[in-house]
Amino acid sequence: MEVGETYEVHWPHSSVGDCGTVNQYQTPFYDGVFCNLSMEQFAAIAVDAQNIASNVGVHGQVFTVVNDEQYFYPDMMRGMIIDKQRNMGTDIHYYTGSTTGTSRSNEMCSQYAPITWQVDRQCHMISASSFDKLCHDMLLQRDDMKDDLYPHGSRELVMDSLVANNAADAESLAAAAAAAAAPAAEAAPEEAPAAEEAPATEEVATEVARNGNLRA
Repeated sequence: MEVGETYEVHWPHSSVGDCGTVNQYQTPFYDGVFCNLSMEQFAAIAVDAQNIASNVGVHGQVFTVVNDEQYFYPDMMRGMIIDKQRNMGTDIHYYTGSTTGTSRSNEMCSQYAPITWQVDRQCHMISASSFDKLCHDMLLQRDDMKDDLYPHGSRELVMDSLVANNAADAESLAAAAAAAAAPAAEAAPEEAPAAEEAPATEEVATEVARNGNLRA
């Protein structure tokens, strides 16, 4: 890795991996993500690929490497950097995609799809020493992670026709949540016609028609 270059870092997350144990971080990352996949879960994925998206996701963040220690972050190992003062990890784009890499293309799809992606939309400066610390932490893991100590290539840009149509960001999600929380509007019922005054000797039976409608 070189100062002045820009890199994207991925942190896979999985409910069928070994999160919270000494086996959480593994190379290749498929081992860590799927190491506790049961036959029942495997069968469920075969029936409905949404079961992958419901159990496996990736955080992504883009960095430009600088020689400036004010941008040092000591723990890149354990997930996306959240720093509100520098707008890091606060402007997130959500979408479904797949595992990535140079072996994937617009002709060769990933067999691990759809994957839920949550990607920081901004590019951030980070010190070279932050990546030195990350590599140090990776070498301390139980599994041999040396094959992930260098930057891997990215896949070719995805064709528009293959891009997921469910992308969302914080603003659109907040707007959707606000709309869902708003009470449903209720149309006012029509006023009933005034009953004519009946003779005192007769009983009056007034039927009021109500045509109020509820809009969900």
